[in-house]
Amino acid sequence: MNLRQADVELNEFIDSSTYSRLKLKLMIAEPVEVIVAENYMEKSSNAAMLEMIRSSIPDASITNIHRRFFNHSKGAELVLHLANAEVSNCDSNVLQKEFCMQSCCALIKYVEQIQNIVFASKALRFLYRDIEEMCLLGKLFLVSSFTLTFSLSILSIVSDVGSWNNLEIVNTDPKKARNSLLTVIDETLTSGGSRLLRSNLLQPSTNEDVIEQRLDAVEELVNNPHVVEKLRQLLDNTCNLDHFFNVFVESPHEHTLRTADFHVTQLLRLKRILAVIPPLRQNLKNFKCKLLSTKSGLLSDGRIDTIKSCWTNDSIQTALLAAKKVH
Repeated sequence: MNLRQADVELNEFIDSSTYSRLKLKLMIAEPVEVIVAENYMEKSSNAAMLEMIRSSIPDASITNIHRRFFNHSKGAELVLHLANAEVSNCDSNVLQKEFCMQSCCALIKYVEQIQNIVFASKALRFLYRDIEEMCLLGKLFLVSSFTLTFSLSILSIVSDVGSWNNLEIVNTDPKKARNSLLTVIDETLTSGGSRLLRSNLLQPSTNEDVIEQRLDAVEELVNNPHVVEKLRQLLDNTCNLDHFFNVFVESPHEHTLRTADFHVTQLLRLKRILAVIPPLRQNLKNFKCKLLSTKSGLLSDGRIDTIKSCWTNDSIQTALLAAKKVH
């Protein structure tokens, strides 16, 4: 679960005795905390996996959760209640995946308890990702990684963390200052863009349609450098969206001065972001490729204009600015 983006990614797969797939997913996700069922650590058969987790992500904590929270049916109910169908892909097949739903149940209940919050209905994005459609198994693929600020097409073999180190795709040891492919090519202007680039490098898609769409977008951007520069200027004027969605996703059990200050800050950021959307629309509307035209369509959603119209009310702006000064 990524609390900054209101995202929950689901995976269920069969792994080897060395837990190579799980290790790759952990290294990509970089979690700060991992939860496991109570008594899980007591079984000797699980010792190897726990040792792998500790060695792969040494800064992450491992927390025991009572086994009763790992409930399949309650997990499926929570997903149906919290998932925003417009951006989630949890169909009936995903809801039947026992381990996914058990983990969802325990994770959501745990986060609500430690954060002292309640997730709003239809507020989270649940994405099930089939690991077989990711380039994690040592096969050779043509990979296209794309963000608004950078495009890349490379041939790569990504089979394990050792390959990442040998190919110097990313620096897996933050204590050692050294260049990697990611640090050299990362010219993104937002934290979200940087995470997207890293994710696409480490787990590129094997879907031919996705690859072709990215290549088409790369070609069109290369042929329109002046538009790319305008997009970079616009993105450079936006603020960090991390934690922004928390205002709408989480409902605190208790309203305090701290939560009020957080909400005011995020709403003022919203105003700044809304001001950038019209020029973004203008610059993206003439693109023909499917990937960029889809992004343009998202920015043309009428609900954005509805939200923006709220800011025409001077009393709202005055109240928020006054509240911010007080805090």
